[in-house]
Amino acid sequence: MKKRLRNRKENEIHLVREGQVISANRKSQDKLVRDLHVLMTRNYLENLREEIRKGQNQKAKNGKFPGRAPFGYRNQFGKIEVDPVTAPVVRLIFCTYKSGKHTLGSLRQAIHETTGHAIRPSSLRKILTNRFYTGLFVWDGAEHIGNHKPLVDRKTFKKVQRALAA
Repeated sequence: MKKRLRNRKENEIHLVREGQVISANRKSQDKLVRDLHVLMTRNYLENLREEIRKGQNQKAKNGKFPGRAPFGYRNQFGKIEVDPVTAPVVRLIFCTYKSGKHTLGSLRQAIHETTGHAIRPSSLRKILTNRFYTGLFVWDGAEHIGNHKPLVDRKTFKKVQRALAA
């Protein structure tokens, strides 16, 4: 009788953090091994994600933007530099729009005629509202002072925000 009970008894692994119970008998050992591999992989990825986030937050605290450089800048050897080709376009976008005489559609047309760059109105709005161009950036909900060179002064940026709001 004891022998039968021993054969029917299942081994269980309780994973508290994941809220899972993995049970295995002789027939399901392959499934147990597969589940353990999946769990280990999931744990590794979660840990990696946390470490990347910590590194990005530390980089932001040091004034380095931890993402891809926006239009007008370029990522160069771990730094964000002014792009000599597109930075004048960004400055022109801000200077043209701050007058308040343009809609995003007419600004798009004026920029295309002047520079040859075809920029969608939604992208223009994104450029015009991005504080990155003033030397600041927001990362993970916090504002940081960047190490990059501003393309637009804060006075111009405020004028553009008023024009956008009108």
